[in-house]
Amino acid sequence: MYKIALLTAHIGYSDKPELIITPECEQELKAYGIDIYRFNNDNVDTLKPFFKSELTKDDVYTESADLKRRYWINSKILYRQKTYPTVAENYNRLIAKLPKMMFHKLLPAEYDYYIWCDSKFTLLAGWLNYVLNLIEQSKGQEMIVSKHSERSSVKSEYWFMAKNMMLKSDMLLLPKYNIAEMSNQVHFYLKDKNFVDTKLFELPLMIYSKEILAKKEFLEEWYAHNYYFTIQDQLSLPYLTSKHHIKIKAIEQEAFELEFAKHNHY
Repeated sequence: MYKIALLTAHIGYSDKPELIITPECEQELKAYGIDIYRFNNDNVDTLKPFFKSELTKDDVYTESADLKRRYWINSKILYRQKTYPTVAENYNRLIAKLPKMMFHKLLPAEYDYYIWCDSKFTLLAGWLNYVLNLIEQSKGQEMIVSKHSERSSVKSEYWFMAKNMMLKSDMLLLPKYNIAEMSNQVHFYLKDKNFVDTKLFELPLMIYSKEILAKKEFLEEWYAHNYYFTIQDQLSLPYLTSKHHIKIKAIEQEAFELEFAKHNHY
């Protein structure tokens, strides 16, 4: 048996449910000895000491004259985005990423595997066996995620966000991201000649093996990219797993269409 931690976060919401674990699934998790860590408005204070990235902006990227010029053109001319995340909204979304990326600082013990689960899931009976099978099929990997169901590159994800959110004025998604900042972020990645932009992942369910703890600088930098760029973590993960040579397995099954978990989009 493995020592496993299950983490989820649900911060800032008042009218939407947290991660739901059915009684049958909860019994299976308890019988196996899974430790469940829920981070929400009640215990958000435990996350606050880690909110500010330990890396400086200069550690992450140099804000060159080219990036400043691109930002001005995108924000003032190309997109002219009027709605941005509020300070409170951005804070809630970012601090909720700490259990996803900085779990090694939050948990009282070391585990064989760390499972991040989006709070919009309902976990059903059989979910644990599904996860354990993934683990057995992925020995030697440091991360297990799902391939993106619709797109296959950081560039294509950016253009989807920019065109469909901005030009079609999708007001549900629009306030979540600053598209001009996102443009600079993707431009920064694509300028790196060592980065081959051929991967994109969906991240509501993630599994880390304990081997990832030897590469804590990767986790620190991933959070820093969300802190200094945008909180669209799908954009930064392909670049940083490539940069840090993370052994990552991307399964074919869509993360939002799991057999033993329902995802409640809202």
